[in-house]
Amino acid sequence: MLTSLLIASAALSQPSLETCRVIDVPAERLACYDRLAGREEAAPEALALEAAAPRSTLAAPKSEEELKAEFEAKRELVKSGDAPAIYSDITEIVVDRTDHLTIILDNGQVWRQLSSDRPIRVNSKKPPKTVTITEAAMGSYRLKLDDSRQSIRVRRVK
Repeated sequence: MLTSLLIASAALSQPSLETCRVIDVPAERLACYDRLAGREEAAPEALALEAAAPRSTLAAPKSEEELKAEFEAKRELVKSGDAPAIYSDITEIVVDRTDHLTIILDNGQVWRQLSSDRPIRVNSKKPPKTVTITEAAMGSYRLKLDDSRQSIRVRRVK
């Protein structure tokens, strides 16, 4: 028993690459490598970076109350008309074989009508020139051509 303690203390005072490699805590592992390299203590800036670094990249899950409050806030923005909107000119409208639209805007964005949404007709002799896209409930988007009363549900492709 005494022999294993002496070996363990010798290993701690004179670490090897293997003993440093198996240390889980990054600051302690760095200090071990520093001792192995002949430095008495780790560089202060490395310890400061370790202390400032987050332990996990995953965000804590939101509680049910937080999710409901966020949803209600978005719903109120949409109802009041204060939701952020995109106003843009249309570069091109492509109608697929199922009469669903793909709209290319002058800012480079491409929006496609959801297949579950009812197709709308576009007048090919007088195509719409502008579009308004607003955020709707549950993270979806609504698109209105020119100032029409009719809107379609879309998703951004590009």
